[in-house]
Amino acid sequence: MDGELELLGLFSDVEPLPQDDGPEPVVRIAYSQAFTAVMDIFRRVLVTGEHSERTLRLSGEVIRKNAANYTAWQYRRNCIAKIHANSSEQVRIDAWRAELDTCGEMCLRNPKNYQVWFHRRCCVEILQESSHELEFVAQVLDEDSKNYHAWGHRQWVLKEFQLWDQELDYIETLLDQDLRNNSAWNQRYFVMQHTADLKNVDFVRSEVALAFKYIARAPSNPSPWNYIRGLLEPIGFDALPEVRARCEELGVIVTHPSSDSLHGDDPSGGKSSMQVEVAAVNKRHESDATKANTTSSDIAPSQALDAYDNASTGIVSEGIRSCSGEAGESGGNFPAEDSGSSVLHNEGGKSEHTPCLHALSLLIEILQASALEQQRQDDLQLAAKLCLQLAQLDPIRVRFWQW
Repeated sequence: MDGELELLGLFSDVEPLPQDDGPEPVVRIAYSQAFTAVMDIFRRVLVTGEHSERTLRLSGEVIRKNAANYTAWQYRRNCIAKIHANSSEQVRIDAWRAELDTCGEMCLRNPKNYQVWFHRRCCVEILQESSHELEFVAQVLDEDSKNYHAWGHRQWVLKEFQLWDQELDYIETLLDQDLRNNSAWNQRYFVMQHTADLKNVDFVRSEVALAFKYIARAPSNPSPWNYIRGLLEPIGFDALPEVRARCEELGVIVTHPSSDSLHGDDPSGGKSSMQVEVAAVNKRHESDATKANTTSSDIAPSQALDAYDNASTGIVSEGIRSCSGEAGESGGNFPAEDSGSSVLHNEGGKSEHTPCLHALSLLIEILQASALEQQRQDDLQLAAKLCLQLAQLDPIRVRFWQW
């Protein structure tokens, strides 16, 4: 309080400019007396255009009371620039370094404030010094590894100063700490976009292999699955057959369907893994799939496409039944948190093999790409069937589609 009084005393020659709320304000904000006094002076100096050491201090007090006041931050930058317009280069640099230190304290106190991070970027840009920035951002991320503002600043620093060399090591450290850190996966893709050729099939294959190592530890973690999607998009979802094979393995789902396997015959029958593998969940839904005319022996390509589109837009009768509780009080079985093909128990106590939903979802996209690009009608038929199964296995997905 004494500091505020001293500061206001520096402006005894300035007439305060009150906030204009109109003649009859509907809901007057209950500002504190101290806040009102500081802001009334600040409005006046904005009008007069004064840029001095005392107004620099004033801007600091305004920011202390409201760190989101972007006008105060902009005014503060203008003050420093104009105060040191005729200073020596060293004095000017020292002033901006001091401001960067002040900004660092504000970042740590307000780590999710847009204005303070933008102010920091401006200071670094003016100084053209980045030696401590990545370390500073890492300090903030230690407290909150998913701080959007800190990651945004880090990405700007990496691009602006080309500091890519150690970034993958940092990302791998974060993933070792928490393999579900979606921000770290996003950062890895960001680095690859700027340092690698994402249309190089061999490179993409190596990155996909790395992602599957993390998937092996937690198949239900969506982050590495989304990373694989991002890698496949530039080269085509069906460019790497091993991805499809892995999805089939984790999804425990039919690959190329045959009428025998879908109608209950021995799913192995000496056939290769690229022909048929039917999970218990397929048997559970077999009769409904037949009613929906989605088996390979009955379905026409146009019907398969309609079934796929209907499932994608929420017109999925089984999914709706699951949501309404007809599949049980819980609305159906849900996959275990860290299982690829988990064994769950239904209401009768019988074990059922439940596929990894992320693998199944990616497999559908791969099948769709194959059907569209290579005119593979069998893949289109299978995509339609699996889309219905996915909706039934994941009632929340159907709720989203319906909404």
